Amino acid sequence: MTNPFEDFAECFNLYINNQNFFKFIASKNRNLAQNYNFIATLLQGQYLEKNTKAISLVKENSIRRPRDTTKL
Repeated sequence: MTNPFEDFAECFNLYINNQNFFKFIASKNRNLAQNYNFIATLLQGQYLEKNTKAISLVKENSIRRPRDTTKL
């Protein structure tokens, strides 16, 4: 998370594959919100799928904040 290129790659991947989840965690974090809004503008709001299961997992355990989409 210290490498800006890696951060962008993770956020981009998260947006493409789990847009609703990214939107949910971005609503709780200003930096993630900025990343989300940038990517949403760049891609004109398009994404692949909705992943409501990931949102449920975070709601069940508020400490859990996975950003590595390979672990979702």
